[in-house]
Amino acid sequence: MKPNILILMVFYLLIQSCSSQMPIDPDSIDRIDFYAICRGVDFAQGVYSISELKDKGRDTIITDRVFIHRFVEELNQLIPDKHQRLVDYRSGAILFNREGDSTLVFFGERTGIIYRNKRMMDRDSLFRLIDDSVFATQPYDYWFPSDSSRDLYRNVVKTMMELRKQQAMDSLEIK
Repeated sequence: MKPNILILMVFYLLIQSCSSQMPIDPDSIDRIDFYAICRGVDFAQGVYSISELKDKGRDTIITDRVFIHRFVEELNQLIPDKHQRLVDYRSGAILFNREGDSTLVFFGERTGIIYRNKRMMDRDSLFRLIDDSVFATQPYDYWFPSDSSRDLYRNVVKTMMELRKQQAMDSLEIK
């Protein structure tokens, strides 16, 4: 009887490992909920869960079929990374399929992809797709953290711009 249990366990593990690597059919995805925090914003503690990303980030819902196909095709080409480094999430996507199931994928600031709970090798074309099709659709400050610190970041950026402007004016007056 013990060999049967062992065979069943091996079979179960094989099925689990294969199912987690099966590609997603782009036509099965209805929408992608995308959450993000602008680049260059540091927190006292990293962001390591979808709930933290939802709390601190801004969102957009993507239903464009062309984008969904390109995004899913990029995900299907990801390769597991042997180096298990911690990724401080800056953006994440929840892919919802027609059956109501969801798949999570997280991205670091410029590197780091977590897909199906596994660290994947970076894929520049995927980061470019996100930059061009998601981040570029909104003004930069839209992606500032959604908590009370958003006003602080806006004020810092505004102050920096005013300071640069004043420095430029000062340099013109000296000459």
